[in-house]
Order: sequence, then C-alpha cells, then structure tokens
Amino acid sequence: MGCSPTWAGGSSPLPGAMRALDTETYLFVPGLAAPRMVVGQLADDKHERLFTPAQVRAELLASLAANDPLAFANAPYDLAVACAMFPDLLPVVFALLEQGLVLDTHVRQALLDLGRGTLLQGAAGEPLMRYSLSNISEKVLGLTLAKENTPR
Repeated sequence: MGCSPTWAGGSSPLPGAMRALDTETYLFVPGLAAPRMVVGQLADDKHERLFTPAQVRAELLASLAANDPLAFANAPYDLAVACAMFPDLLPVVFALLEQGLVLDTHVRQALLDLGRGTLLQGAAGEPLMRYSLSNISEKVLGLTLAKENTPR
C-alpha cells in the first residue's frame, strides 16, 4: 500500500507507507476558520479513495497507530477541519505532528524557496501572496492546474 519516496540521503527517513490526505468542506463563512467537512480523499501510489468524514477520522487514527506519515497541501487547514468535526482527534493530530508524521507541500516548498532565495516567487519570478497547490505545481512541475469546471 505504500510508496518509497526518494530522498537525498537514500531511503525515506519516515517509517511506514506514504499517503496523501485532503478534505473538502462546505463554503467558508466569516468567523469560521474550519467549515464542516463534506468528504475526504486519501491517495497512495496505487489508489485514490473518497472517504466520509468518519472514515477520515479512522484514517488519522490508523496513521498514528501504524506510524505512517501523511502528506497534505495545507495541513493546518485539513487538520483543523478534522479536529473541528471530531474534537477527540486533537491529541491524535498533535501526536502525529510531534512524531514528524505530517508533511505539508506548502511548508516544504517555502523552506526550499527560502534556501534558494526565492521565497514567495512564482514560476516566472512573479511575487506570490501565498503558496497554493496550483502555483507549486506550476513552479516545480511546469503544470498549470485547471480550476474552472473541475470537480472540487
């Protein structure tokens, strides 16, 4: 079920299977930082699955029990959404964070760019207000993600 990411030092420093988790929520409303979760999606190197919110909760618990890392694009948001819906996950989320089992593409790209002197610069050197999956994809992979008329 897992993939083996390649790291500069050889094999991954993280134990377990690498998976990515994303949540989709109801629309934002003023004063609500973590809207109610509608669905979650979990992917590994072989599968993509849509999950109910309860299944997302179960996956977070399973990741901690198995010592499996989870990758996110904007982990603070997805984890806040999960904890708002399931407050009992708060210690689980902090345990995952303390054990280094939460990876965030936005944070990783910011750290890479900081080291290169290109913090908050897009693919063509344009200034960015923040990192997004779209501008990271364009910068790293040269791919433009479609946002209009796509399922989200």
